[in-house]
Amino acid sequence: MFEGRVVILVNGNPSCIIVPCLFLKNIHQPDEYFSKSGRFGYRFMRLFGGFLSVFLLGLYVSMERFHHNWIPHHFAKKLLSSSDTLFPILIEIFFVLILFQFLTEAALRIPKSTVIIVSLIGAIVVGQTAVSAKLIHPLTLIIVGTNFLATIVIAAGGLYGTVLILRFIFLLLGYFFGVTGILIGFIILIAYMASLKSLGVPCLAPFIPFQWNEMKDGLIRGDLRKLINSKHTYQTKKNK
Repeated sequence: MFEGRVVILVNGNPSCIIVPCLFLKNIHQPDEYFSKSGRFGYRFMRLFGGFLSVFLLGLYVSMERFHHNWIPHHFAKKLLSSSDTLFPILIEIFFVLILFQFLTEAALRIPKSTVIIVSLIGAIVVGQTAVSAKLIHPLTLIIVGTNFLATIVIAAGGLYGTVLILRFIFLLLGYFFGVTGILIGFIILIAYMASLKSLGVPCLAPFIPFQWNEMKDGLIRGDLRKLINSKHTYQTKKNK
């Protein structure tokens, strides 16, 4: 509220809506404003985690299907070849994603004392058995696991549902069209996000349109002495 935003509360609902909702605010966390270390690379880490959660699987699939020549041959033969597994690469990824989703749901609904046991059984026993039985490629397990962790990093900002949808879209684009399809999809995504507005404020502000005075609390948290009670003005149709 010190930034000029509005909190909407509904009686009987434990959640709230904060508007205007900007993309950049999803990588900000309240604890950044209570320590000196909060001004360093945590926001970049969350932004990079969001990038990995959306694009990593699509890039991996496109490399496996279309772009072996982008890396040395001996690496591509060992890392990207899925000819020794029973299923296509897309089925492998869906299998591992479903496995991780089962683990997440189980961890939320079982006693905390058994979470570690269930995680070990699911991640190590089932995963190792699937690799040994040649149901999935070892690199697929690593890539999907990294993607899952990156999704958890960005999920704290409220983008979990959006990231899940975009992840599958870019996975299919990479599988059918390669990196070209991913690049076209990325351009369309940026154009769509640039057209979104929240209470008249552009979703990608202060980047699109660019406002230098608002970058003091952008990708890097500025000096708290300058941020406290500072003025915030985002460009809308009324104040252009």
